[in-house]
Amino acid sequence: MKRIVYLTVLACLLFTLPAIARAAKFPENPIRIICPFGAGDAIDNTARVLAERMRTVLGVSVVVQNIAGGGGALGIAEGKKAAPDGYTLVIVSAGAITAGPLISNSGFMPSDFIPLAELVSMPIAVAVGENSPYKTMADLAEAGKSKELSFSTPGASTKQRISMTAFAKENGLTFVHIAGKSGSDAATKAMTGEVDFVCVGAPVFEPLAKAGKLRVLAVGSEERVPYLPDTPTFKELGYTTPDQLWFGLVVRKEVPADRIAILADAVRDAAAQPETKALYTTLRYTDSYLPGPEFAKLIESNIEQNAVILKDLGLIK
Repeated sequence: MKRIVYLTVLACLLFTLPAIARAAKFPENPIRIICPFGAGDAIDNTARVLAERMRTVLGVSVVVQNIAGGGGALGIAEGKKAAPDGYTLVIVSAGAITAGPLISNSGFMPSDFIPLAELVSMPIAVAVGENSPYKTMADLAEAGKSKELSFSTPGASTKQRISMTAFAKENGLTFVHIAGKSGSDAATKAMTGEVDFVCVGAPVFEPLAKAGKLRVLAVGSEERVPYLPDTPTFKELGYTTPDQLWFGLVVRKEVPADRIAILADAVRDAAAQPETKALYTTLRYTDSYLPGPEFAKLIESNIEQNAVILKDLGLIK
């Protein structure tokens, strides 16, 4: 009798072990990376580079879904609504995750997410359309002293918008902001004359400048960037250098810790691959990988910094 009971229990265990193993395995299904800006933008390109490399690390499909709008707020808020199972990540930009919730009711707070890693960074730059009367940054600044100039960025809460609003106040200029849906859309507004100038990540301007569609007036780096060699830096021109843009990955904080650890390791391994670094170089991005804890500190410091700047600019109370 004891033998029968033993065999029955053993059979039950053997039957349930595969199911237990399957339940413990993660990931088994495709992973989604929400990009809160339009396709073809710098942040979108970053997401797609990493998605392909993460696929090889995790052994499952990693797809990018663009949910643009609200300066990144719509996509990030969608990430907060996703099931807390680790199958949805969000790639965030400096402004959207740290300034957006300060400016308006974005539907999320930075504390709703666990930072996985910072990925890349890049300087911002200012450009005008090919037919613009402004040939230099000095021309643009001089015009801004006597009349209102319009400019476009990827969104109201972006680092670019904050930087240009601060630049205007510091130099006694009058700028009015018109949000685009992405960096490419913001650049198009300048090319068509809808706005006087555009401020986005510098890499966006390289092909447009080479094609003669835009004239880049200043870049926010310490030294001139090799892909825009004729463009002076803000520093060269006697202006304060704007902060760098950065992109990174986050996941809902309710996701189980073991799954967060698996995702963080996968992002680290994907970011370290030579193919990833080579693609970043081709896209003119600076590899600025930071692991989750350090990325969390960067986000927190940006929130504190933005709170001071935005209050000073009158964008928040």
